[in-house]
Amino acid sequence: MYKVPHDPNPLAKDCLVFKNLKSLLFEDVPDPPIAAASPAAAPAAAVSPFTPTTGAPVFRAPPPTIDPAVHAEIDRGIQTKLLEAVSAANATLYNELDDFLDTMADAIPDEGMRWRKALEFQAKKGHTPQLILLDVDKCIGALEEHGRLFSKNVEQQLKDRVGSRVQSVETLTGQIAAKQRELEALQNEIRALEDRRNTDQAAISTEQAKVERVQARFSVVFPIIMNEVKTQRAKLESFVK
Repeated sequence: MYKVPHDPNPLAKDCLVFKNLKSLLFEDVPDPPIAAASPAAAPAAAVSPFTPTTGAPVFRAPPPTIDPAVHAEIDRGIQTKLLEAVSAANATLYNELDDFLDTMADAIPDEGMRWRKALEFQAKKGHTPQLILLDVDKCIGALEEHGRLFSKNVEQQLKDRVGSRVQSVETLTGQIAAKQRELEALQNEIRALEDRRNTDQAAISTEQAKVERVQARFSVVFPIIMNEVKTQRAKLESFVK
């Protein structure tokens, strides 16, 4: 029967059982050569539907570092649930075969011989290989259903744990984008004001230069004219006397 094992990889044995069972049952009918099949895909990891969709860059914290002991504890919990799912499938014929194999492990060290004896024993009870395979398929179906439920549960966990915060992130991201647009508009307005200021400053410099040139020339011409007038007055005054 299925029990939570103590070895680090309790499912490895069951996987080996499935593989050897099929190979022994069909060893007299070799399969035609085929391309290597891809390994069965594990249940797809749930993807969070809460990824912000705006174009603004969003800060993402690095994934937390998990201690190996924590990983081991998580693995044990997952293994327990999977083995419980297999046990709940109530694969009686397969469990009987598995118990026989365990019981005869010391008495029949040769694995192939042990499998044959186990199948012969089951056949005497009317348990054909096809019936045992149906039981194995029940276990596989139970695991697949558990995988589907797990993926659905993970998605729900994400909604429950981070849903409100994701909404907050979406809102804040939108507000940041709006502020950035406002900032861009202000920067454009500042640039326009700077251009106007520079234009006016250039005009001031030009007009100042013109005035300064006139002022400089006035300083040159004024004394000349003044002297000329004074000279004329002196002459006139001499005639008046």
